[in-house]
Amino acid sequence: SVGRLWTGGSCAMRHDCTRATPEAVCAARTHVAKVVQWDISTPAPRFVPRPLSVGKWCMPSGKAAVLEVLAHREMSRLHQRLQMWCAEEGLKAKLRPLTFERWRFSSKWEEDALGKRNLHPLIPSSALDAEAALVTELQRQGLGATSAARVARSLAGEAAAAADKLVKATHRARSGQPLASGEPLRLTFHRHSVDLQCGKAFVKLSRAAYGKLAVLHRRHAPASEAAPMPTLDCGGEAEVGAEEAEAEAAAAA
Repeated sequence: SVGRLWTGGSCAMRHDCTRATPEAVCAARTHVAKVVQWDISTPAPRFVPRPLSVGKWCMPSGKAAVLEVLAHREMSRLHQRLQMWCAEEGLKAKLRPLTFERWRFSSKWEEDALGKRNLHPLIPSSALDAEAALVTELQRQGLGATSAARVARSLAGEAAAAADKLVKATHRARSGQPLASGEPLRLTFHRHSVDLQCGKAFVKLSRAAYGKLAVLHRRHAPASEAAPMPTLDCGGEAEVGAEEAEAEAAAAA
């Protein structure tokens, strides 16, 4: 492996890890410029390119979370529909676990290779080669050619409709229109963990992880985004637990 080089003006370079004496070309007395370590608090030099504006691409974290949950719900629904269609077409064995994921990743890879834009990042819209590969995979698992083609065509159509719906929802969120959040977020604080549940979506975090996220949100979130209030069934214990988790994370940072 290549180690760091120590330079001291016009002195020869010496390996910083082994402190070995330089030989051959490295033994020549030469002047090497020192490496500059950039500090984000200092202004950038003139030659540094300006950062790209991301204002029109960013959206409030609440809307981003809603869109993420909607996307994963659609993927779960498509996976269940694929299993249902295969069973209706006469597949006796259980569908292999990675069949849906192979098709989804192949479809997105094909879309990216073709340079298609304005597509959903998770759910494919149109990929003929991936659809043909899914037909072959379903035939290997026991479906006939006609049945496999029918299932693959149905899955591609459902996915395209879901992707179009989510892309339109993303455009509405970026333009400032409100999104229907659906079920409210419920927080439950335990001694060593925090439960977050929104409908059927459930996430369990450690208190330290939740505290770090809460501290980051308070430091960098806009003033219009206030921290969510604890649910009624949690009472005052949830608020006390949140404050303790934030205090622990701030002390660790």
